[in-house]
Amino acid sequence: MTTLDSTTVKAVQATLDDVFPDGRHWPILELLAVVGCADALQLRQVTDLSRDQLALVLDKLQQAAPGLPPVYFHPRDRVTRPGQRGAPPKVYCLGETGAALLRARGQAEAHPCNLDETVDIAHALAVLEVRLLAQRAGLPVQTEKQLPPGETTPYLRPDNLVTLPDGVLALYEIEQLLTAQHIARALQSLQNKQRFFQSRAGQDVSADVRVLFNLPPGKEYDRTLKVWRQAARVVAQRHGGRLAFRLLAMPLGHFSAAPDWGSTPQAQRWQDLTITPEPEPTPAASAAAPNSPPAKPGASLAEKTPQALRRYTGHESALVLNALWSVFREGAGTHLGTAQRADPALFEIVGVIYAASHDPSLTPLERAGYPHASLYLLKQYLRLHQTLHKRLRQEILRGAQAMRWNTITITHRMQVVCQHFLHYHGFGTDGLMLVRALSADWNAAEPQTFRIQVDVFDTAVVCEGVDAATARELTQGAEQTLAWVLTALFTYAEDLGLPRAPFW
Repeated sequence: MTTLDSTTVKAVQATLDDVFPDGRHWPILELLAVVGCADALQLRQVTDLSRDQLALVLDKLQQAAPGLPPVYFHPRDRVTRPGQRGAPPKVYCLGETGAALLRARGQAEAHPCNLDETVDIAHALAVLEVRLLAQRAGLPVQTEKQLPPGETTPYLRPDNLVTLPDGVLALYEIEQLLTAQHIARALQSLQNKQRFFQSRAGQDVSADVRVLFNLPPGKEYDRTLKVWRQAARVVAQRHGGRLAFRLLAMPLGHFSAAPDWGSTPQAQRWQDLTITPEPEPTPAASAAAPNSPPAKPGASLAEKTPQALRRYTGHESALVLNALWSVFREGAGTHLGTAQRADPALFEIVGVIYAASHDPSLTPLERAGYPHASLYLLKQYLRLHQTLHKRLRQEILRGAQAMRWNTITITHRMQVVCQHFLHYHGFGTDGLMLVRALSADWNAAEPQTFRIQVDVFDTAVVCEGVDAATARELTQGAEQTLAWVLTALFTYAEDLGLPRAPFW
């Protein structure tokens, strides 16, 4: 491959200038440089080229750099927008030669696209969409620039900072699907915004933070807003009960159809995620922490969080546990009973339980430690569901005295216990979701004990209405967290108030 030095770049630039004397290739490269990528519809919008004209320019761009790194490239996986129908437009990412051409033309910050995951590319395309909407409205916009510039702290790097028609600066952020077990990301985002808006720099920006969710209206959208509300509630409690800003939400598709650039957001179109009152404890929540004293009026979530849950967690990680406990209180006691239909809410609950001790936001030492927090939540979940708890106790001990244990009988007994857990929640253990008890894999870097493996063969079992890449990610997370919870019934039986299996 030819070296990409300044002489080579100038030769490619001269070739392109000869092929396109009107310079129609430069707007394409410049658009790709904004967030690293753009789709065909966005490129056509900026260049005013027809589909065939754009295809011709893109072909000539690659042909002008034979033997060199690509001017642009396509993502490894197909990128779709949640809820989008029909074939998605092609996505183009800025390549090494394309970035070099822009640097030679004076854009010193141009660099090749380094986005690899589909979810990150989808986010970047949504950020670019809002930028183009602002430019179409004649509004100045800065995309992914530090605010304020320089070495100042605290600072933000908003997706888009738009100067509204009356001169007000407003943040337009892009968010995608967020599940409760990943609430730490929302907490970090809100903490950063709180520090910024409490600083001097924050006084120059509208305190109405407009968040556009790259999701269609529906169940997943509502669940995502619920997670953000929980996170906002926890951060507000840490800062005296209120935030220094408002978090306003709208589906990106609704905004794109009719953008709102008013300094006072249209109240009927935006949902305020920062005004949800603290819910009253439900009977289920009370049962989840029977030894906790009644909460005082105005008590913080840290005070309401059971001491046993906070005992093994550092100061910063307590914020995550507070939020997870809040989510757990609302979800753990729902659908009490034995005759249930399959409900993907189970995956959210086991995800929250798992995240309490394994969330990436926790310190390495906390993640390496004994999973006290996860076991506390799982134990409270079983105490809430007494019918399930009783059935598990019976099945774990069934045939213990007469059984001759070997690999076959052990895995069979584990399989039966898992079946009862899943049947209680309306799920089977074969078919589209396969749950298996396995002996140790001596070649794997994992505990050499019997274990549970979960395989979900259709992502619709876990989630619907999201793009394929996100669905795969959520499904893989559901497999991992459900397998951990089912294995914990044996590994940590005493911590959960269950009898230890005689073969363990």
